[in-house]
Amino acid sequence: HTATIQTTEGTWMSVTIHDQTIVFDLLGDLWALPISGGDATQLTEGAAWDSEPRFSPDGSQIAFVSDGGGNEQLWIMNADGSEARQFTDEEEARVTDPVWDPDGRWLLGRRRTVDTRSIGVTELWQYHLDGGQGFGLTSKDDHPHAGEMNTDGRRIWFSSRNGRFNYDDNPLHGLWRIMRLDRKTGDIRQEVGGNGGAIRPVLTPKGDGLVFASRDRSKTILEHLDFRTRKRQVIADWLDHDQMEGFALHGVYPAMDWTEDGDLVLWAKGKLWRLNLNGDRREIPFSISGEWTFHDVPRWPKS
Repeated sequence: HTATIQTTEGTWMSVTIHDQTIVFDLLGDLWALPISGGDATQLTEGAAWDSEPRFSPDGSQIAFVSDGGGNEQLWIMNADGSEARQFTDEEEARVTDPVWDPDGRWLLGRRRTVDTRSIGVTELWQYHLDGGQGFGLTSKDDHPHAGEMNTDGRRIWFSSRNGRFNYDDNPLHGLWRIMRLDRKTGDIRQEVGGNGGAIRPVLTPKGDGLVFASRDRSKTILEHLDFRTRKRQVIADWLDHDQMEGFALHGVYPAMDWTEDGDLVLWAKGKLWRLNLNGDRREIPFSISGEWTFHDVPRWPKS
């Protein structure tokens, strides 16, 4: 079954930026868009579900998540969508949330395994571009639900749930916090947490603070933390509902990224927005058009 879809809105869209180009995920494919907005160009297509794009530091490649090999793994392609190839190759573990090391030689990811419960646990892993099985940066014993990394090379900031998943946990009581890992010493400590929790850290372009999501009662908000003063300031209170209560299999909130002049681009309310640290925002309009094939679900006949 084939359907033609045209839309100017999307759901749970991760964004990555290099120079004057935004790449985002929508309906299982990746799309490129001028920073000013307009008609998006389709970079991937087909039955595989592609998501969570990340530009390499030099902008020549994009890492992303795909189940094109039968299991969600990290893939890499050229920035124009050509020469897509599977990068990680786990038989059982799912690897998502790609983040490039600033020097371009390593790719970080969130590795999900199942042990005592089907919900599973996640650890941060590091993979060299030349190959190898990679190695863990965090432990499921200390941080059973780790993900949403951001790094300056030496340090990694990530979201971490307090303890394993329970259905009755209250996200307003500090359920999630942002941790900071020193890759040289191995030291891990809390960067920000408390009432409302803290998720999806995004290091500011100058490296002098973080932008992160939190919760104010039923609202998902965006805050700015100044490293020097330790002051927190709300810069947006209009985000979509996060996944703090949920399994967060694809993150607690979609990825955001910075423009060259220091604005943050993010998804909310079906749209893409350009936001500065003063809280001023404007929409980045986009339009996509394409054909999608819907496959019948194989079912065993009843005996």
